[in-house]
Amino acid sequence: MDSYKLLTSIIFFLWTICIISAQNFQCNSSDTCHCTTVQTHYEYLCPPEEVDVVLKVEPQYLVDVQCITDKSNWIDPKLPQLNLGYVEAFKFRNCPIPDSVSTFMDNLGVYKVKSLKADYMKYFKHFKASFLSGLSYLESLTLSNNEIEIIDDDVFMGSSNLTEIDLGSNSIRLTPNLFKYTEKLTLIDLSMNNLDSIPDTLFHNLNNLRVLFLWGSNFTTINGSIFRDLTSLRTLELSHCHIQHLPYDAFYSLKNLTAINLGMNEFETLPANTFAKSTLLETIKMENNPHLQSLPDYLFVNLKLLKTVGLKRCKLNFLPENLFAECTSLQNVSLGHNELKTIPENIFKDLSKLENLDLSDNDIQNLPEKVFHSLENLKRLNLANNKLTTIVSKLFFGLLSLEIINLSNNQLVSIQRYSFQRLTILKEIDLSHNYLVLKENFTTVSPFNDNLQLEKVDLSHNNITRISDDWIISKIHLREIDFSHNQIDNINFRYLITVSPRLQIDLSKNRIKVVNFTYSEKLARSQGNLNSYPADAPNTEVLLGENPVICDCHIFDFVRYLRRDIDPMVPSLVTVKADSLTCQSPDYLKGILVKDLELKMLTCELQQLENRKCPQNCSCIVRPWDKALIINCINASLTHVPELSSETSSIFNHTEIYLANNNITSGPTVYMGYENITVLDLSSNSIDGFQWVPPKLESLILENNNLSFLNFEVLDMLNRSMLKHIYLGRNPWDCNCETANFSQFLLTHLPQQQIDVKNIKCKQSRELLVQLDFKELCPNYRLLAVSVSVSVALMALLVAVLTIVYYRYELEIKVWLYAHNILLWWITEEEIDKDMQYDAFISYSHQDENFVTNDLVPNLEKGPQRYDLCIHIRDWIAGEFIPTQIVNSVEKSRRTIVILSPSFLSSCWGKMEFSTAHAKSVKDGRRRVIVIVYGDVDLEKDLNDELKAYIKTNTYVKWGDPWFWDKLRYALPHSKIKMTRKSQNIMINMNDKLDLLNNIPSTPNSGSTPPALDMEPPLLLKDHPLNFRSNEILTPPAEAGLKPLLMTSTK
Repeated sequence: MDSYKLLTSIIFFLWTICIISAQNFQCNSSDTCHCTTVQTHYEYLCPPEEVDVVLKVEPQYLVDVQCITDKSNWIDPKLPQLNLGYVEAFKFRNCPIPDSVSTFMDNLGVYKVKSLKADYMKYFKHFKASFLSGLSYLESLTLSNNEIEIIDDDVFMGSSNLTEIDLGSNSIRLTPNLFKYTEKLTLIDLSMNNLDSIPDTLFHNLNNLRVLFLWGSNFTTINGSIFRDLTSLRTLELSHCHIQHLPYDAFYSLKNLTAINLGMNEFETLPANTFAKSTLLETIKMENNPHLQSLPDYLFVNLKLLKTVGLKRCKLNFLPENLFAECTSLQNVSLGHNELKTIPENIFKDLSKLENLDLSDNDIQNLPEKVFHSLENLKRLNLANNKLTTIVSKLFFGLLSLEIINLSNNQLVSIQRYSFQRLTILKEIDLSHNYLVLKENFTTVSPFNDNLQLEKVDLSHNNITRISDDWIISKIHLREIDFSHNQIDNINFRYLITVSPRLQIDLSKNRIKVVNFTYSEKLARSQGNLNSYPADAPNTEVLLGENPVICDCHIFDFVRYLRRDIDPMVPSLVTVKADSLTCQSPDYLKGILVKDLELKMLTCELQQLENRKCPQNCSCIVRPWDKALIINCINASLTHVPELSSETSSIFNHTEIYLANNNITSGPTVYMGYENITVLDLSSNSIDGFQWVPPKLESLILENNNLSFLNFEVLDMLNRSMLKHIYLGRNPWDCNCETANFSQFLLTHLPQQQIDVKNIKCKQSRELLVQLDFKELCPNYRLLAVSVSVSVALMALLVAVLTIVYYRYELEIKVWLYAHNILLWWITEEEIDKDMQYDAFISYSHQDENFVTNDLVPNLEKGPQRYDLCIHIRDWIAGEFIPTQIVNSVEKSRRTIVILSPSFLSSCWGKMEFSTAHAKSVKDGRRRVIVIVYGDVDLEKDLNDELKAYIKTNTYVKWGDPWFWDKLRYALPHSKIKMTRKSQNIMINMNDKLDLLNNIPSTPNSGSTPPALDMEPPLLLKDHPLNFRSNEILTPPAEAGLKPLLMTSTK
């Protein structure tokens, strides 16, 4: 302990002296040199104006002289006058050689230099004795990379303390007594001098020499006597010397040799006893001997300390089984890049400590089953670039410590199931560039099921078609697995959720056509919710580039993932790198980046998803984006609309049918399966009559047909439909009195811009129908009006006479009419509605329940005239479909009382109940709706179009009115209500524009239709199968003088 303290004190004292000395150094500039401080050293630039020499000084440690120009010489006093004292090392570079180095050092005040290095010196061909005179303290001399040819025999006479001499990369001609004054030498470097021989006495008496570099010489053999006195030599470097032959006793005197390099020579063989006397050898390197085809028996026998043998890049085609006999300490063997076809079964039997074995780049076709059984400590095995075709089950059974194995670039077709079972600590395996399918075991797990410590697996460039289950559920340490360049044709999200915290799966350049994320959200949610999911939880990174993806409905959810239109838990589990992934098919999407796809572009043939027939000569595709079935019958030579299946489907809920360019003469009828049609394209046919509008239709295209007239019933259905776009242009429309209803229909819908009015023209005049007023449509209107007036007067007289007769014989007339089923509408309402269960159904918002149950119901059910009421909280059947119950309640009630309140206006069910009651009222031709205004309701601003139209044409009751109960009871059913039939098609005066009044309260469809859908061609690609419309009619001709009426919208 005391000695340790003493040593520490001495080191601290010397360090302090060095620091003080360095601090005392003065960096002074002069006319000849400019001094600056550069980080850890001082730098002199001499002369300052045009620098020839740079002098770097680290006091106590180093003086470095670098000559910049050829003008540098030591005659002119260019260097500063310094007093540096003791310096450890002195360096020259690119300078003229001084006659005496010691004189040069004296000028700088330097002494006791231990290390001298002079490289790339100018004109240094003759190494004279004067160069080192006075350098008695010198221990290390480096004169490499000069042009030295001649060395004086007594050059080292005054440098007997030298322990290291480096004369490499010169052109030296050696003399026998060159080192006779340097008996302390431990290292000599004579490499790259192109020596063709070595004097026998060159190394005489160098008993302390430990390292000798002779590589890069040019002699074909070696005389063993040159090493006679090198009894302490540890390292001998003889590579790249063109040696062809070695005497058997060349190294006999090198009994302490531990490392020898004989690589890059021209051996054809070696003597059997080459290393017999060098029993302390630890490293033998003989790589790159292109003529070495065989090795003698027992070449390395009894080298019990041998740890490394390098025999790469030779021509070895055979190995003796006893080559490594008794090499019990051997740890590294490199036999790669030879021509071996097999390995003797017992060649490694004594190598229990072997850790690294390289047999790569040979011609090995098979291996004995027990060849590796004794290698219990082997950690790395390289068998890459051979011709192995199979791995037998017990080949690796003894490799219990194996961590890395490389079997790439073989011809492996199969791997037996238990081949890797005992490699329980295996971390890396490379099986790339083979022909593996990994199906030979008829199981869902891979041959690596038991290798739970695997971190990196390379299976690229094989014929694998699927990912085994064990990669997902058991490899918790796996970080990287490469499946690129295989035959995998689909990938499912469930194979991407792994137990490994951070795993990269490379699936690029496979044959993946489908990336199935169908159940990704469900699987992701089963892992937990996003808020509770830890940041270091498992996340799989997947590389999917350069795969022939089919861009159809099967990748719908994958595209949702790429667009981040999916549950955030999915990307938190799996990160897909698919920036360069493009569509391979269909043709209209080929080349488009998958990440740029719009969801509505993805479709599938119906037959791929469901066993359902498509109409003859038509094609049927499904679009998951809006769950639509698209039927394309364009140019199908049809003469009538095809019947459609009415069966329900789980993959679509509505249908679009395109029947353009056929010979169809009429539209569909009620029982042809068109109830769920939302788009009906009958353009460019021969249709001259259209009698029925499908109830869910949103787009009707009838342009370019033979339509000349639409009757009132069709117009009424169009008014009540969900249509958002109607195309009726390019038809031969009649423009006469009968067209007045149609003209009024067009004018009514003009603000909604739903109809292509700019293309609806009269067949005779080619004028726009909407620009004609009533007088132009009906020029004989005055005559018609007089005729109507006379007819009305006569009719009034007749009615008066009949009225008198009726009151005189009322009972007899009713009995006779009832008996003959004539004019039953004349019978009292009580008689017509006698089978209805309720007097009134009350439609209200649940927020108005107190008003209904506490005020309204008690007064009506228990008042002087009692009514049977239907309210949903009491009379509806639990569990039945709500819309069905609404219809049933309206149908079974003589009246529907609507509690019109702010909360009612925000209720979708309330609006549906009103629409149902209103429709029944119109259908029955009698007033069945009673509106009670309850609360603060602005009848001008708060109501939608349907309610507003009804309020304007019908009376209502307001809560708080003094006559509230009398008015309400009068509106409710009682015995003698006179029924009046609504008149139709009554025309009244229109000034300069046609104004048609219809007593039936119309219901503007803008307030009752669902959100607008995009009525542009469903896809935005020119060749997409859903782009059924070949021409657009959205822009009116210039001469029409109209602004565009139909605008596209986006869902």
